[in-house]
Amino acid sequence: MKRFCKNKGFTLVELLVVMAIAMIVATLVLISFNVVDNANVTKSAHRLEHLIRTARSRAMSKGADAGQMTIEKRGDGNYYAVIGTGANQTSEMICNAGVEVTAAADYNATAGVAFTSTPIVFRTNGALRYGTGQTVYRKFFLHRDARTMEVIIYEETGAVDVNMQ
Repeated sequence: MKRFCKNKGFTLVELLVVMAIAMIVATLVLISFNVVDNANVTKSAHRLEHLIRTARSRAMSKGADAGQMTIEKRGDGNYYAVIGTGANQTSEMICNAGVEVTAAADYNATAGVAFTSTPIVFRTNGALRYGTGQTVYRKFFLHRDARTMEVIIYEETGAVDVNMQ
């Protein structure tokens, strides 16, 4: 009579292969989450840029009150841009609760001192309305974890720029 030896276990090589595959899958999942976060910050920065351009064009076509823009964080944790005043006011979401927006700051080119100032109002020629002559630009920082984007509005021209930090 023949005896068969049946091993009911895994070899060390099989266990190492399974662990290596699990580590590769876990790494890919973590990387994909980081890519999604970066895309949300970039998308939000470009959305803010679009809304600033919208406010500027409204000021140039309908007057300064139509081009007034305020950024606010609501109870749901999302940031919104409120454009216009009174009955002509519109509100649009800039970014979801995962992305933070710092308060608008005016940067004085000579003193290097930052101070907060809201709302943003454009003149009918497209320039920022409350420019002091010493202020060069306004910045907004959008960030999530290690990813930061900045949106800049230049005072004299009203031009908008988006940069990665």
